[in-house]
Amino acid sequence: MAKQPQNAISPTREEDYPEWYQQVVRAGDLAETSPVRGCMVIRPWGYSLWENIQRVLDGSQFVLGREVEAFETAFATYLGVPHCVAVNSGTDALAIALRALRVGAGDEVITVAHTAVATVAAIALTGATPVLIAVLT
Repeated sequence: MAKQPQNAISPTREEDYPEWYQQVVRAGDLAETSPVRGCMVIRPWGYSLWENIQRVLDGSQFVLGREVEAFETAFATYLGVPHCVAVNSGTDALAIALRALRVGAGDEVITVAHTAVATVAAIALTGATPVLIAVLT
């Protein structure tokens, strides 16, 4: 029997919302347990972070929203670079990187044969030809 993939937070939101909520709060270090049974002490930064997380999730602005734009600006500043681009997948990240290198139609990109499908898809999105090789040790 195939093993089911495990989420970072278990159970999922749909399976058991109260437990999922507790796990998110713990994983995000947003609160600590209280000596009073059933209560948590919200850390100073916890409430503000949780409100922002809820607003983004409830608004479904994961791509191209003002929250994403603010993240890109803040992360670029943190990295000390002029720009940062948030993408929705590793495939898009690879395709953008290849395009930045001016890889396109007529080019060949060598990658290992045991790579993820997303790697080959990113190469194909640029119009280049993926060339799969075996690495022998």
